[in-house]
Amino acid sequence: MAAVGYSISPIDAFPGQLDDLVIVLLTVRWILGSIPREKADEYLSGAGLTAEIVEDEFQLAKRSAKRILRRVRKTVGLAGVFMWAFGKSLMGQIKGK
Repeated sequence: MAAVGYSISPIDAFPGQLDDLVIVLLTVRWILGSIPREKADEYLSGAGLTAEIVEDEFQLAKRSAKRILRRVRKTVGLAGVFMWAFGKSLMGQIKGK
C-alpha cells in the first residue's frame, strides 16, 4: 500500500519517474520473496516474465539512480549533496532487501 501511495505522490527522490520504478520493483521483489518460489514463477510466467528479468530490471534502475544522483550532486552543489545523501540512504534500504 505504501508503494502505491509513494508512486502517486508528487514528491520525487529522483528526477522523473525513476524513483517510482525503483519502489514498484522493490515491492515486486518483496512480494515474490514472501510467497513460495513455485507460485512466484507461476505468476511471473503468466505475465511473460521470470525472476531474472525482474532482478535485471531492478539492477538497471538502481544503476541509473546512482548515476543520476552523482550528476545532481556535481551540478547543484550543497542541494545535490543532500539529495545524494537521501538517495544513498534509500539505496542502503534497497540493498538490504
